[in-house]
Amino acid sequence: MSTLVTEEQRIRYAEDGAVLLRGHFAPWVEPLRQAAERVLAKPGPLGTRYGKDSHQGSFRGDRYMWTFDDDFRRFLFEGPGAQLSAELMGASQARLFYDHLLVKEPGAEAPTPWHQDLPYWCVEGEQICSLWIVLDPVERDSGLLQFVKGSHRWNRRFSAPDFRYRQDYADDLEPMPDIDAERDRYEFLTWDALEPGDCLAFHAMAVHGAPGNSRPDRRRRALSVRWMGDDVALSRGAERHPSDPRPRPAPRRSGGRRAVPAGVAVVFGLMATHSAAGASPPPSGSCRHGPDSPDRPSSDGIRSRGCAFPARRSGRPGAPARPRSAHR
Repeated sequence: MSTLVTEEQRIRYAEDGAVLLRGHFAPWVEPLRQAAERVLAKPGPLGTRYGKDSHQGSFRGDRYMWTFDDDFRRFLFEGPGAQLSAELMGASQARLFYDHLLVKEPGAEAPTPWHQDLPYWCVEGEQICSLWIVLDPVERDSGLLQFVKGSHRWNRRFSAPDFRYRQDYADDLEPMPDIDAERDRYEFLTWDALEPGDCLAFHAMAVHGAPGNSRPDRRRRALSVRWMGDDVALSRGAERHPSDPRPRPAPRRSGGRRAVPAGVAVVFGLMATHSAAGASPPPSGSCRHGPDSPDRPSSDGIRSRGCAFPARRSGRPGAPARPRSAHR
């Protein structure tokens, strides 16, 4: 299988925390646009309006669309995202965490506040990569992401702002610096424009944000897909994490909700994977469960139906992981 990422792009991702990848998703733009419109018209259980009540215009989003929309699902299982992420991270495989639709309509005032992704999440690891894929031409004044260069290497973790401005998550962490008020202290990664099908790939600890969409004539539809590499595990305190992105309510399993020890391996949802060792990616619409049987156990013994289930490592070498109860 030929590689998709150049050595220079891998270096930029590792050193800067973000890199622009052009054109890889161009064939997927039209079906993703249609899928986005379906989701906006009929949101899933995690559909959200972002911004303050006083913000003019509309900034909306949704997550886990692949669990209820066939085109999003097909994109994740057949598109190049897993391979791109695995190559950038230097991982032997990339596993799907979740997909996230972010739409700023013309005139949407709400910015994307400066933040890191990892403090929101219930996982830990160095190898977590997001692909922010644009479905419209995007320029700086229509909501193009920007990054603080090298911030993923600061060894600092900041509280996570609520995009709805109602509370902060992980507020036991230090506050995010006022990046906009002190811009002369930082070096930024910025781009003038992205075309539909381009993407920004970035590290989960990179500090990033975006302005509102001040354009009266242009939408900003973006799809962010998060991929996990080899070292990702359930984080300590994940049982009480306030921003666990997994769908709720999750299917109940016998025994109810149980604590999950920190440090166990984690498998999220159906595993749309790419193996850097050369294994073929899953066939169309399939995973290790099979295309039409999402409740059948995989070869690891994991069961899932659009939810995240942690895989407990067995004490016996080579033994398959055993399924644990779902989180609600």
